Amino acid sequence: QLEISQSATLFTDDELQDNIEISKELFLLVIQDRGVQRLMDDLDLPPNRAHLFEVIDADGSGTLQIQELLQGLLKLRKEVNKGDVVAPL
Repeated sequence: QLEISQSATLFTDDELQDNIEISKELFLLVIQDRGVQRLMDDLDLPPNRAHLFEVIDADGSGTLQIQELLQGLLKLRKEVNKGDVVAPL
């Protein structure tokens, strides 16, 4: 049985996302995982992923917020897909 003390603090998803920062070292470690590599392949992200952190770090803070990471990956994916459409012309 789960017990929650009265002093427990509850966080919303937004609060958790705002407080999570991903360092470059963690990012580079995670993208080496085979499962993550497959996901990135499925999303058609560029194969040269060692420099993605700098591209995604929009504010230049040296860390990634969850929203910044997601927006950066979506932007990269759109750029790749746009190139696929233009290439046959």
